[in-house]
Amino acid sequence: MSEALIVEDREAAALAQELAERRGVSVERAVVDSLRAALGTSAHRPSDDVRAPLRIPTLEEMTPDQRAKLARLQALIDRARPLVKPGATSDHSDLYDAFGLPI
Repeated sequence: MSEALIVEDREAAALAQELAERRGVSVERAVVDSLRAALGTSAHRPSDDVRAPLRIPTLEEMTPDQRAKLARLQALIDRARPLVKPGATSDHSDLYDAFGLPI
């Protein structure tokens, strides 16, 4: 016998659908994984699923709020760019002296 979970709240249904799309899984799988994570039970490991790669929405697909956040992030990156030291790498070694202490 199959049991059904009926979600009448539009926001809950929309959030479940968005999560499923972001993860590349069914709505049911997204809901079950989220409930297990919230309850701290991981009988099902998400890494066992074959998932589609994360798809980043295009600007046209983004909501106005997402576009505004992206614009603020880009502005922050643009302001920080001149502060990067020449030759700096992502290993952050330029932030520490020869003894491993912060400069």
